[in-house]
Amino acid sequence: MASPCLPVLGLLLFIFEVSGQTLPNYEVTTVVNAPHVMLKANGVGFEGIIIDILQELSKRANFTYTIRLVRDGSYGSPDRGGNGTWNGMIGEILRNEAHIAAAPLTIMPQRAAVVRFTQPYVDAGLKILYKRPADWMTSEPLFILLSVFSPGLWIVVLLLVAAITALLHVIARFSPLEDASLGEKKRENAGLTILNSFLYTFSVLGWQNYTPSPRSISGRILMAFWWLFSLFTLVAFTANLTAFFITQEPNVSRVPFSTFSELVRQKNIRYGTFKYGSTEMFFRTTRSPLARSMWATMNAQNTLMRTLDQGVQKVRAGKFAFIVEGPLAEYMAGKTPCDLTVVGEPLNDRGYAFACSNKSTLCGILDQKILELKEEDFIINTTNKWASRGCNVDKGRELVYDGVPFFDSFGRKSGLLKDKSVTLKRFASGFIFLFLGIFLAGLCLIGEIVYAKKSGYSVNVLPSLRTSDQERIQDSFDSGR
Repeated sequence: MASPCLPVLGLLLFIFEVSGQTLPNYEVTTVVNAPHVMLKANGVGFEGIIIDILQELSKRANFTYTIRLVRDGSYGSPDRGGNGTWNGMIGEILRNEAHIAAAPLTIMPQRAAVVRFTQPYVDAGLKILYKRPADWMTSEPLFILLSVFSPGLWIVVLLLVAAITALLHVIARFSPLEDASLGEKKRENAGLTILNSFLYTFSVLGWQNYTPSPRSISGRILMAFWWLFSLFTLVAFTANLTAFFITQEPNVSRVPFSTFSELVRQKNIRYGTFKYGSTEMFFRTTRSPLARSMWATMNAQNTLMRTLDQGVQKVRAGKFAFIVEGPLAEYMAGKTPCDLTVVGEPLNDRGYAFACSNKSTLCGILDQKILELKEEDFIINTTNKWASRGCNVDKGRELVYDGVPFFDSFGRKSGLLKDKSVTLKRFASGFIFLFLGIFLAGLCLIGEIVYAKKSGYSVNVLPSLRTSDQERIQDSFDSGR
């Protein structure tokens, strides 16, 4: 009679045999490229985005791996002699020296023709690495009062003060109802001299009165419209100043461009990219008119960089933009001293992927597992884990209003931001109103002169009457003291 323990024992032996099977071990070649692949602090082993993804894939696909650095330090490019050989990680895959190339390896047509790529695990379109502009709010204590109006508006207001002063003096000189020479002969400051015209104009702008005032209809029309213009100016200044003081907004910085097209159109900032690698290959072989124009400009200006450090140093020196793959740009912008930022949408649609031999089914197995990791947000969470460090912890948000890019430097809560200064365009109705007054005053002055000539009035008749009136008023003031 068979023992009842035998079936259980057989099942245990079967499980032991299955569990004791040796998992396949694959040779993995890579390059150091932060934050994807980095040496650990103790110098033993690797860490980074790709390492975490590779470890999870090995668990789900039941394999082990041995990872090492590529022997020649290259990603992989064909021999320029045209003999069909490749260097770097692609070459090691083709020579069966490695099973998997696990690195920020860009999917390119030339590479895809000789090796098999998995699903891209990270988007790697080209972006612009640029020096973060200084925060405009740093000058707030000194210039907050002047920032209520735009510089252009301040200049126009000052020019209008000079213009109204000159017009008022012209009216005083040529109108039969004014006497601009009175102060030169009898009583200083009694008439609308050039000094008194300026003081009167400036006093009205401050909503104050001044004793010598225009007597003619043309002068009073001009000053009536100037009074109303001054009222508009004071109301706009006071209201906008209140808004500046009671609203608290984040530090905002402007950049001179927000897209690759704007970068190409401007002439003040030079730009460049790597002299070698997939980015250089893209610009050299692209059919995009924009990218071809950029490639010609970069070659003409000799702005192709041999290393990343060389490009970053040039960016920090100012007036230079460095075009690199998006993940690398984000990583460099997150490093101290936190003086770099990433601008623009990706120039092209490209991604990072693992590479295998065309003769192997390994990439097909990895494809399914990578899709699972994407659906579970494992790759996004892993990328954020390594990218959201340093400066990226308080990463500024890029905001766009009316096509103008802004950067919220400290990530504080705010809506879409714009320049709140009163500009020439916003104050255009006030200028139109004042110009109408100048036009009417000019017509009235011409009418006064024509009427005086036809009527035979002497220019000094009315002023003489006004002089006696002023003397009586002055005597009444003197007697009241």
